Amino acid sequence: MTRREFLKTKEMKKLRAGITAAAALGYAVAIGSVIVNIIQSQNYNVIIDAVFLVAMSLLIHLLQSRVAAILLSIYAVTNIAVMFYMTGKPGGVIVLAIAVYAVICTFKFNKAWKEHKRSASVQE
Repeated sequence: MTRREFLKTKEMKKLRAGITAAAALGYAVAIGSVIVNIIQSQNYNVIIDAVFLVAMSLLIHLLQSRVAAILLSIYAVTNIAVMFYMTGKPGGVIVLAIAVYAVICTFKFNKAWKEHKRSASVQE
């Protein structure tokens, strides 16, 4: 059984939904942020942030990448610190929540996958 097939099993339904939800929320935040910032303040620098957020969300969604989830968490914490320093208000807390959820789901999935591989090799 491949990793992708394992993700599609009935046992992984909840984790698959969590990973998909985290990625979808990442896409939505990136697109929403671009639209709001370009319309409201003609700030085109937000496109760089959106591309990074979409790239990490794609890696989380398609590869269940723990590294992408961790990088997204680091990015979110850095973004909150920078926004707090610049404006006095924390910004980007939603991205941190998405990143933490992605970390939890991807680590649980990878743990289940390792356990499945271990049990499959014992059975053979």
